[in-house]
Amino acid sequence: MNKSNSKILVGTGRLGRHESKEKDNHRIEALKFLLSEGCGIHISPTYDDSFRKLSRVKELNHCEKIISKIDFSRQSFPEIQLELTENLINGQKFSVQIAGDIRNIINDNFRWENFENYLISLKNKFYIEQFFISPLYHDSEYFLKLKAKATIPLSLALHYSLFELEFKSTLIKNKNKKTKVLALRGFGESINSFGNWYSPLGMEIKPKSIINRQIKDKNILLRKYNLKEKEARLIFALKNPNIDYTSISFSNIKQAKEALLINKSNYDMKILEDLYLLSKKSNISRKGLGFKYPENVNYLSFYPYLTILRKGVKSRGLIIFSAKNIFYKFTYESKQIIKLFLNLFLNKKF
Repeated sequence: MNKSNSKILVGTGRLGRHESKEKDNHRIEALKFLLSEGCGIHISPTYDDSFRKLSRVKELNHCEKIISKIDFSRQSFPEIQLELTENLINGQKFSVQIAGDIRNIINDNFRWENFENYLISLKNKFYIEQFFISPLYHDSEYFLKLKAKATIPLSLALHYSLFELEFKSTLIKNKNKKTKVLALRGFGESINSFGNWYSPLGMEIKPKSIINRQIKDKNILLRKYNLKEKEARLIFALKNPNIDYTSISFSNIKQAKEALLINKSNYDMKILEDLYLLSKKSNISRKGLGFKYPENVNYLSFYPYLTILRKGVKSRGLIIFSAKNIFYKFTYESKQIIKLFLNLFLNKKF
């Protein structure tokens, strides 16, 4: 096992997107290979039925760096998500990315001190190694103030790539040496937008003039160092000294091997400096529109009926939550069956 590959965390969000079985198999194959090479993994019980697919990956039992994204919104029941995570990884230690609309959780009735005590209780109940908070561009300063109040170590999970900086630079400038940085979507999004957030409230339009300028600067850099764009993106994600872990999704083993090759290669510091300068231009002219992060209340519907029922009997609130998920699951499956019969009927008729 190669310890130098531990910076790479294999992203698993695409496993929950109901793509073809062939694509899923290629992703699982790449995942198994990367885990055997010492890479970590980024998971979430809210990524639809990704846990069902991951349950067949035996290499997960020997993974030394696991970070689970947990929705801490009020109606998402984070403890249920933590239980699902522990069941998947068989009691191994893991870190937690705190996702969800934290600004709506921490208010006059549930102050930061109360929330921090809740985190401490979770750390005592589950085998949690550390917590990562997840700022967005519009609330970077708010999270910086929360971090200053904290009595427990809090690291940062940032949407951070060559063409996406979903945070303000003050977060990186003001972090201490003990604060780890997890780059989410490390390979990055399209250059044509600030990020891939919820429209219309979360999607701030990037001016055409900024896009054209970035494309021009990108092409100049690629020609200067004779790089392909995917190489530049991976070099930035894997060689950036500000990033401790980077979460990247891989479609196949070929992509995985390309990333490992870049990870073990050495690059001139000038390349890294120019990539960093290019990245800094990502948020030029950005205002930072705020929006309410939607609560994930249907994730349990992608688990077996028996699992949903078992979670539901724990409290009155969970009975209602589980009932809604059973209804959602039944509705979804009914639609799929109807769609299947319609396809069979139409194919037979014509």
